Amino acid sequence: MERTKDNKEADIDTTFNTPIFAVPIKKAQ
Repeated sequence: MERTKDNKEADIDTTFNTPIFAVPIKKAQ
């Protein structure tokens, strides 16, 4: 996957958020 600076920042946010929110979001959707 190619990553621009914006994508890299987004990836950092995803890295921090995923462990906490991944399960609740998947269940909610």
